[in-house]
Amino acid sequence: MKIVIVGGGTAGWLSALIVSAVHNELHEVTVISSSEYPIIGVGESSTGFLRGVVNNEVYDYGCNEFDFMKEAHATPKLGIFYKNWHSAGDYFEPLLQWYRPSHIDSDPLLISYIAKGIDPTSASMHGQLFHQKLSGFYKDNDRIRSYGIHAYNFDAGLAGQYFKKISINNGVKYLDLTIEEVVLSDSGNIEYLLAKNGEKIYGDFFIDATGFKRILSDKLGVRYIEDNDFLLDSALVFDSKNNDKVPATTSTALNWGWSWTIPKTESNGTGYVYSSSFIDENEAHKEITKVYNKDIDVIKIVKFKSGRLESFWKNNCIFVGVGSQFFEPLEATSIHGTIAQVNFFAYNYLKTNIQDTMYKRNIDQYNASMINMIEQFKHLILLHYITDKDISDFWKEMSKTAKSNIFLNGLIEKTKTQLLNLNDSVNNVYAGVSIETYNQVFAFTKNYTKEAANIEYSQPYNIKLASLADENLQREINRPWLRIDEIIDYVKNK
Repeated sequence: MKIVIVGGGTAGWLSALIVSAVHNELHEVTVISSSEYPIIGVGESSTGFLRGVVNNEVYDYGCNEFDFMKEAHATPKLGIFYKNWHSAGDYFEPLLQWYRPSHIDSDPLLISYIAKGIDPTSASMHGQLFHQKLSGFYKDNDRIRSYGIHAYNFDAGLAGQYFKKISINNGVKYLDLTIEEVVLSDSGNIEYLLAKNGEKIYGDFFIDATGFKRILSDKLGVRYIEDNDFLLDSALVFDSKNNDKVPATTSTALNWGWSWTIPKTESNGTGYVYSSSFIDENEAHKEITKVYNKDIDVIKIVKFKSGRLESFWKNNCIFVGVGSQFFEPLEATSIHGTIAQVNFFAYNYLKTNIQDTMYKRNIDQYNASMINMIEQFKHLILLHYITDKDISDFWKEMSKTAKSNIFLNGLIEKTKTQLLNLNDSVNNVYAGVSIETYNQVFAFTKNYTKEAANIEYSQPYNIKLASLADENLQREINRPWLRIDEIIDYVKNK
């Protein structure tokens, strides 16, 4: 089949990379994007899903981790550091929790640390590495190796160019065209795309990676469902001149939203996400200038509406990236979601011919799975707004919304006496959110109390398993870890 991908950002080229590699030479893959609309590279963050791609852990995509890090100005990310979000104090949310035996639903080590009054961040490898500014990479004789499911902070524009290079090496075609019209057949499928220069691009199957423009999904009549639980709708992307490096994304709560700091090898990506219902661009600029106590150069202003498409696959087209689902960038769910969307399609539903691919049950299953995944993204983001922060109407409103969410409210009630287990998740869906992440956040914000931990820690099996896990953790922490500045120097000089 001829598969046409519209959109030349990170989502478009990741789609091309995955589809072309998984279905090697079975399909002709073409990416269309326009140089009339250049992509401005800003700081972006990922989850461990991206590591699976650039390390060829899931499949041989032809990537190389250190090449990606060098070309995309990427640094290792071990989690997210939340500053000023809660009166309980700043906290670090690790990507990698520690040992949980497969037959045990809870986290014995986390339970034991809370019961003993030890900082729960230390109950994870990534937490201990973060506080020492260690990178998650270590020396093994003459080789540099990594440990665990680290992610990356990187330049979005440069990452897209890296995946473009690998995709073209893998046989993907590229057309620099501006699409002006999407033409449907009598059956309602996309028949061809009409470019500004008059060229017609035919395809059997299409992937919409056009971001907030939603060029293909709009033509197919797929409705975007706005989510009014989220008040943030604007972002100032700026240069803070701050170049301090930590192995994490930092999210700092401000009066009317929060700011991000994303360390890259050459600079830091920074921005302020706020609600235009409370302040305008000028007021946001003034606030961020006051925070940094220096002149701030705004690179661009982004407007968005939180929500998702009503479906992620209609007729002969799937929809990926921020145009299909986006709440706010707090938990780096954008790239994670894109990889999940493309993986789920490429590995499970893309067949040799269009008839077998567009089997109705396939489409229904795909849409149901993606909707469940996005619902988990929503809960994870709202989780962080379960806070006592009340410095403005924005925070009061968001906290009220989060605490009244039926799913999260149930979790809050349980954590008063017990740690959550796997059965507390809504659905065990592909690429969803682990219950361990909920436990970590509830522990850091003291929603899960020392009294509750003592009750669970009194169970003999938890005492034994926690002791074994702690022994393993202390042994692993003694590896010859590289500092964040050392791994950056290694990547830049590679």
